[in-house]
Amino acid sequence: MKFKSLLIIFLLCTVVFSAVSFSECHKEAFQYVKVYEGETMTNLPNILNYKGAISYWVFEVKSNTAQIQFMIPVNSETGSIDYSSNSKDIIKTHYLSNFFDTDDSIAGYLSSQLTYAEIKEDTYSNAKTDLLFYEIQLGNFTVGNLTSLKNELEEGVDIASNLQTAILDTKSKIVEIKYYTQISSIDNSFDTFFLNQSSFLTQAEIISATSSALLIELADNEELITEKPQILQALQGVVNSYNLKQSVTSQKNDLKQNQDVIDGFFNGMDNKVDQFHINLVDRIEGTSDVQIIKNIITVLKNYSDIYIGFGNEINTKNIPNSYDGIEENMVGLFDLIEESKDFCKEEVLEDCKQARDNYEKIDTLVYSINNSINSYSTSCTTGQNKDCMIAGESGTQTCLNGIWCSCVVSSSGYNMTLIIVLVVVILGLIVFKFKDDIMEKIGSAGEPAQEETSSWQSQWKK
Repeated sequence: MKFKSLLIIFLLCTVVFSAVSFSECHKEAFQYVKVYEGETMTNLPNILNYKGAISYWVFEVKSNTAQIQFMIPVNSETGSIDYSSNSKDIIKTHYLSNFFDTDDSIAGYLSSQLTYAEIKEDTYSNAKTDLLFYEIQLGNFTVGNLTSLKNELEEGVDIASNLQTAILDTKSKIVEIKYYTQISSIDNSFDTFFLNQSSFLTQAEIISATSSALLIELADNEELITEKPQILQALQGVVNSYNLKQSVTSQKNDLKQNQDVIDGFFNGMDNKVDQFHINLVDRIEGTSDVQIIKNIITVLKNYSDIYIGFGNEINTKNIPNSYDGIEENMVGLFDLIEESKDFCKEEVLEDCKQARDNYEKIDTLVYSINNSINSYSTSCTTGQNKDCMIAGESGTQTCLNGIWCSCVVSSSGYNMTLIIVLVVVILGLIVFKFKDDIMEKIGSAGEPAQEETSSWQSQWKK
């Protein structure tokens, strides 16, 4: 039965038999979508998605490894499948909603950071109050780092408050996602959250450094030790009891890892939705052979783009080939993509269809490589150095604010390269200046040599 019959069936379901439930109608619709053995259909979250005034139920078709192959948007009023290009917006909305519904790690991270920010805000506020009290008790004694720490704590309170606002805003937006217009707003909210979280952790590092400096200053102040020992001990107690001298390295690592996950999802969303839509059209009964081949080739191109993107990210992060089997997986991914492309070289439908057998293997490798890249830590201790190579030259990478900077070629390597270049240039100038003498000497060596040179020159002139 051709797909056109589908519209008649749904018209009967929604108009003539209006009392028939929607579930009965979409069961009819699924008869016209090819589902392979081992695949399952889900509807998570079980909410309507909207494009303007039109609402849709969206169903995911998953492989036996629970990876989404494509999505089916079903008009909730007519019961018909929308597989037009406009359906991409609906698929995209549901894909984002499904991401947060089926994986609560990001929501859990937001909740944990909200609690952490609340605790820190109270800590900074109370510590500032105590420091202010003891600063007054010092009278004419001046402790420079005490004033600095007090001001930094005050700024820390404001930053912690801003972070909580950003977290609450982001959490509220991902609770229920059903409108296409929510996507850009959610993306912007995460950008704001990560920016505030980074500022918050940077401020915590500043407070920690100043706290250490204050303890050293107090311990070295002989006059204060002699005349106001109790106040000195009280100030030391404030810094230690509020745990102001605290490392946030693990929190910065968590921030980087979660930001990579979110950025990777949003950056790859359009390509993924395009692939879902292509697969949907491919599975609809009645699709032409030419269109199916075109869809498969487009999917393979998307996979190639993903492979290239992984390679660029691996090089940018300077991830070792031995890390987490990443080289083996990248080679496997390349081979599978190339093998799949070979199936479609002659654009014969039955041959090209074999490429789809590799989709699940490719998706598994993509998932594994993506996890490896996201799990690789680029964090470091400020001031730390390590060797690196760039364009065959030895260099050094320096850590700044917990992140490795770009590789800088060492001066010796640079000087050697410069010397080689200068030598080549000088030799070239010498040859150019004495070229006539050189040619004359070559000519005097005998007629054959002269003819050979003339022949070469004539070819060059041509």
